[in-house]
Amino acid sequence: MIADATFRDAVERSRFELDVGDQTAFADYDRRPGALVIRYVYAPPQLRGTGASDRLMSEIATRAREELV
Repeated sequence: MIADATFRDAVERSRFELDVGDQTAFADYDRRPGALVIRYVYAPPQLRGTGASDRLMSEIATRAREELV
Protein backbone atom coordinates (compact mmCIF):
# COMPACT_ATOMS: atom_id res chain seq x y z
CA MET A 1 0.00 0.00 0.00
CA ILE A 2 1.06 3.60 -0.59
CA ALA A 3 2.85 4.89 2.52
CA ASP A 4 3.93 8.42 1.58
CA ALA A 5 0.77 10.03 0.28
CA THR A 6 -1.18 13.16 1.08
CA PHE A 7 -4.99 13.11 1.03
CA ARG A 8 -7.08 16.27 0.84
CA ASP A 9 -10.56 17.53 0.05
CA ALA A 10 -10.13 20.13 -2.70
CA VAL A 11 -13.52 21.73 -2.01
CA GLU A 12 -13.02 24.46 -4.62
CA ARG A 13 -12.78 21.75 -7.31
CA SER A 14 -15.32 19.36 -5.70
CA ARG A 15 -12.81 16.54 -5.64
CA PHE A 16 -10.77 14.47 -3.27
CA GLU A 17 -7.08 14.21 -4.15
CA LEU A 18 -4.28 11.86 -3.18
CA ASP A 19 -0.78 13.08 -3.95
CA VAL A 20 1.87 10.41 -4.34
CA GLY A 21 5.21 11.94 -5.24
CA ASP A 22 4.54 14.26 -8.16
CA GLN A 23 1.38 12.39 -9.26
CA THR A 24 -2.22 12.97 -8.16
CA ALA A 25 -5.11 10.52 -8.17
CA PHE A 26 -8.52 12.12 -7.69
CA ALA A 27 -12.24 11.53 -7.35
CA ASP A 28 -14.80 14.15 -8.42
CA TYR A 29 -17.83 14.36 -6.15
CA ASP A 30 -21.19 15.99 -5.48
CA ARG A 31 -22.31 16.57 -1.93
CA ARG A 32 -26.05 16.09 -1.49
CA PRO A 33 -28.20 15.99 1.64
CA GLY A 34 -27.29 12.72 3.34
CA ALA A 35 -25.02 11.55 0.51
CA LEU A 36 -21.61 11.93 -1.03
CA VAL A 37 -21.77 10.95 -4.71
CA ILE A 38 -18.51 10.00 -6.44
CA ARG A 39 -18.90 10.90 -10.13
CA TYR A 40 -15.46 10.08 -11.55
CA VAL A 41 -12.19 8.55 -10.35
CA TYR A 42 -8.83 8.95 -12.08
CA ALA A 43 -5.34 7.63 -11.38
CA PRO A 44 -2.40 8.58 -13.59
CA PRO A 45 -0.86 5.61 -15.44
CA GLN A 46 2.22 5.73 -13.18
CA LEU A 47 0.03 5.09 -10.11
CA ARG A 48 -2.08 2.28 -11.56
CA GLY A 49 -1.43 -1.03 -9.85
CA THR A 50 0.25 0.63 -6.85
CA GLY A 51 -2.74 0.72 -4.51
CA ALA A 52 -3.18 4.49 -4.89
CA SER A 53 -6.84 4.25 -5.95
CA ASP A 54 -7.57 1.86 -3.09
CA ARG A 55 -6.01 4.30 -0.64
CA LEU A 56 -7.95 7.21 -2.19
CA MET A 57 -11.27 5.38 -1.92
CA SER A 58 -10.53 4.21 1.63
CA GLU A 59 -9.85 7.80 2.68
CA ILE A 60 -13.06 8.94 0.98
CA ALA A 61 -15.10 6.22 2.73
CA THR A 62 -13.67 7.29 6.09
CA ARG A 63 -14.51 10.93 5.37
CA ALA A 64 -18.05 10.04 4.24
CA ARG A 65 -18.69 8.00 7.40
CA GLU A 66 -17.51 10.93 9.53
CA GLU A 67 -19.64 13.50 7.68
CA LEU A 68 -22.80 11.45 7.29
CA VAL A 69 -23.12 10.15 10.85
